[in-house]
Amino acid sequence: MKNEFLTFLKFNTPIEAENAKLFLEENGIEVEIENERKYFDASYANNKVAADIKLKILGSSFEKANQLLDNYYETQIQEVSKDYY
Repeated sequence: MKNEFLTFLKFNTPIEAENAKLFLEENGIEVEIENERKYFDASYANNKVAADIKLKILGSSFEKANQLLDNYYETQIQEVSKDYY
């Protein structure tokens, strides 16, 4: 199970998934993107809430990927203005 690709994150848009993929790949993590969005499904038409784009990584990379994201978001918090609500 550690050597197979498993869903790590889900996204609503391909751009979000691609940005996360690039970040993880820059840090040495193999990534696959699986888009489960149907070309046309009347029940999902204009549904912007469905997170159906999966970013998959090897099971053995989950700990490293989580640590990378934790570190990234810690630095992003420092960028927020002190008076931001």
